[in-house]
Amino acid sequence: MAHMMRRLIILLGLMLSGVCCLSKTNHRKNSKHAGVTYEVTLDVYSGRENPTWEIDHTSPHYKSIEKAFKSVKKTPLGEHLGYHGFLVKTTEAHDRKEIWTVGPGKNKEIETMLLKSCCNAHLTEELETSSLQSCGCSIPRVVIDLVTRAINGIIHHFNGHSNNGTHIANKCKTRFEPHVWNAPGVIEYNNCYNYGTNRRTNTFAQPGRGSGRILNFANVDANEVLSACARDGLTRLNGPNAGDDCLMALVIWPGIDFHFYRLDENGFWSHKPGRTAAIDTDHSMNRMDDIEGADHGPYTVFAGYLGVGKHININ
Repeated sequence: MAHMMRRLIILLGLMLSGVCCLSKTNHRKNSKHAGVTYEVTLDVYSGRENPTWEIDHTSPHYKSIEKAFKSVKKTPLGEHLGYHGFLVKTTEAHDRKEIWTVGPGKNKEIETMLLKSCCNAHLTEELETSSLQSCGCSIPRVVIDLVTRAINGIIHHFNGHSNNGTHIANKCKTRFEPHVWNAPGVIEYNNCYNYGTNRRTNTFAQPGRGSGRILNFANVDANEVLSACARDGLTRLNGPNAGDDCLMALVIWPGIDFHFYRLDENGFWSHKPGRTAAIDTDHSMNRMDDIEGADHGPYTVFAGYLGVGKHININ
């Protein structure tokens, strides 16, 4: 009897051990599946931070995105003002990370999929809300329309009015040196405000933040941005004459975003759209000696000029 009891206890122990091991195996599988996330960034703004949202295994878009990224190839971000493409940061088990770039118009199916993943609703003309808000994501309708057109190969061009005046910055010696700004660790942390003022802060600088009062993003307009820059120590100008200071120009995407250009010592203008490369061409890929006559893409309001002195505080 005692012998049978010992055998029964051993058998019961083996059964419980098997259940435990099976449970641990399933837990590891589930944990590995649940641990893979996709942080999606729509790279569309030049000045303000881009919209970013996270897709995990609970999202209805998770399986399609997971399948797509098993075979997708990285493509470079665009250099036009406006839609530059998507950045997708994957975080796998054991916290292993990888960043993918999906350039504009390079893969219509994946770009559309990523845009839709911002919201559980489909992007259709019947969508009546002014912005998509889900998964921690909010994108204005006008931005969605621009991105959708760009994905389908429709690029908006804007022809400014010609100024043909003299741009004066007597002692400003900024040179167009893209390698300084396009290096890893610099390009992704500095935007058009950093580049325009020639200050690398690695903070994706925002007008007004250096003075402790950042601009109001609820309705981006020329006066709001110019006032915020003035609080940071820049000088508002009536025309393109900065005297002994450096000269910077401001354009506005009405209600959405801001963008800065700077005049270099060679007499041409250059800029750095958001987290993308510093370039010396406009939205139509033309060099700029007359900034008011340049193509600014969706930044359709030419807001004016600013003087950049030595004693400014941007962050």
